Order: sequence, then structure tokens, then C-alpha cells
Amino acid sequence: MRIRSAIVGALAAVMSGLLAMSATTAQAQNPAIPTDGWDHSSAWAWTTDTHTSSLTEEVESLLSQELPDLSFSANFNAHRAQFPTNMADDRVSYMRLFYGDWDVVERSEGISVFTVLPGGWRTGINRGEWDSSYLIDCPAFDYIRECKEGWEGDRQYALVVSDWHIQKVHFLPDGSAVSIVWYTTGLTDLQATTDDVSALLEKIGTGSVWTAWMDDECDCAATQTEPQPESVGFQYLDRN
Repeated sequence: MRIRSAIVGALAAVMSGLLAMSATTAQAQNPAIPTDGWDHSSAWAWTTDTHTSSLTEEVESLLSQELPDLSFSANFNAHRAQFPTNMADDRVSYMRLFYGDWDVVERSEGISVFTVLPGGWRTGINRGEWDSSYLIDCPAFDYIRECKEGWEGDRQYALVVSDWHIQKVHFLPDGSAVSIVWYTTGLTDLQATTDDVSALLEKIGTGSVWTAWMDDECDCAATQTEPQPESVGFQYLDRN
């Protein structure tokens, strides 16, 4: 048993190293990607464009295909967003992402979707004090039921389940990430399962957020800006 544990531990270390190398390689191939986070940009300050619309359409199509017995209403269509991170020592830096939120009409539940560019965040679960450089936290509270990390194909994942939410993150080989938070908005028990979240997560890509960054032809004059919502998804609700 000790030999088997040692082998499993060694394999996990190798896989973690490979992921770190792939993320680093992605950033090396794109020198403009700052490892310690992005500078603030008006183009990412709660704006919408054809790229964010593409993610909104992708998510809504996927919801109807994967969960045909439920209906969904957009609470907040996908927007460009930037959240502060503590990765940089000499400046205020940000992670850049697309964020959208949908209500589950038949239940007091909601679904938040995040597609995140590399830069300004760390892989894995934060198990210590709150740290803005992580995409997912496992606080030491009684309502937390499960915190788990592992691999699904070439994707490293992190999963946190509580009495009132499920969050799962896929860390992709190109250094980007996708996160889904399915949460209850009322006093009722959460009816969603980790299988529901996993089925959605494995089919959502980060192509639209990558294209938004790389597209030098973005028509910024046509970009629409909206006020910041009261909450930008579960994981930031208690941080503001």
C-alpha cells in the first residue's frame, strides 16, 4: 500500500508539473500575457461586444441541450470583467475574464459562468486564508461538504461543494480556465448535482475570451458599458 501511495503521489506531482509547464509555455508564446496580472483597462470594465455575445449564445445553447427539463433566464449576459488580484508586488493588477449569470426558472437557483484568461491567478484550491489570486476557495466552515482536485483527461479540475453551492473549475492546458458555480438563491436545498455541473463544464471553451484579447479589430466605440452588478457570482459575493 505504501508503494502504491508513493506511485500515486509521484504521478500527481508529475501531472501538476506538466500543467504548470503548459501554462508557462502558453504565456511564453504570448509575451504580452503578464503572469502576475493585467493592468486595468476600460475595455474590460463590464463591457459587452460580439465576443461576449458569443459566450452568451454558447452557454444558453448548452443549457437547453444538456438540461432540457429546465428553463433558464439570463440574469446578467456575459460581460468582459476584471477582478483585482494580489499576484503583483509593485502594482494593482487584475485577472481578465468573461462572466455571465443565469437564473433557473423552475427553482430558486442560479448558474454563474466564468472563462478566464491566463495571468493573475494560480491553479488549484485555496485552502488557507482568503487569497484573491485563486479562482476557487475551500474555507474551513461547517457548510463545506467536499473539496477535491484531480484530472479529467488533459484538464486539471478543482471542485468545492457546500450546502448551498457547487463550484468546479477546469484549468486548461493553454493556461486559461473555465469555472461554473451553481448556487441556491433562497432557503431551499440545492437540487443540482456535481454531474450537472460537470456536464456543462466539459463543453464550455475559452475561445471567445481568447479571441477578444487577440482581436485588434475590436470596435470599441460599439461596446456597451453597464453598471457593476450587486454580486458578480458566488465566489466574489462576500469579498466586496
